[in-house]
Amino acid sequence: MTVLLLLACAHPPTPAPVAAPPVEGAWLTWFDLEGTDRIDLLESCLERCPRDEAGVTVASLTTWRLDWSWTPRPTDTCEVAGANVDVAVTVELPRWAPPSEADPALVVEWGQWLTALERHEQGHVEVAHVFAHDAEAVIADAGCAGADAAGTRLLAGLRQAQVDYDAETASGHTQGASFWRIGGRSVGSATP
Repeated sequence: MTVLLLLACAHPPTPAPVAAPPVEGAWLTWFDLEGTDRIDLLESCLERCPRDEAGVTVASLTTWRLDWSWTPRPTDTCEVAGANVDVAVTVELPRWAPPSEADPALVVEWGQWLTALERHEQGHVEVAHVFAHDAEAVIADAGCAGADAAGTRLLAGLRQAQVDYDAETASGHTQGASFWRIGGRSVGSATP
């Protein structure tokens, strides 16, 4: 009697690729939405979605903080020896675990919308980082007497750049972030 012994070379399973974060250069927070259809999701968003500075409920929100400091160089005329700028960006995004009874087409649409929404918020993050990158030189070049005023102007410029970005993208609509449609009417990507 011959016994055939087969040994399988065990290869560890190939690990799944680690997904890149949906938005880079920012701290991400998530809020959960519940529901089986678009109306349920909208109602859930009205309860749980963040609010912007004006108090308007939005489907996602990018906030930032820009801080600066500078060091004087001891000379007869004060010069800025160096400037330091820190930017902290936070992005709040919706998360939905579709229940089994959710329409599969809605689940697909949600995924497409969320990808577009993440792309839109990434644009806000990039605007903040560009301003932070340029800010050190602007503050240093302003000299001791003008460094803080230059920082304040940068803050105002960053706020306006964020407003302009939303205007250019129609708050994400031109990037495909249009999910909240009721009866064929779009009620906004940023404002449900």
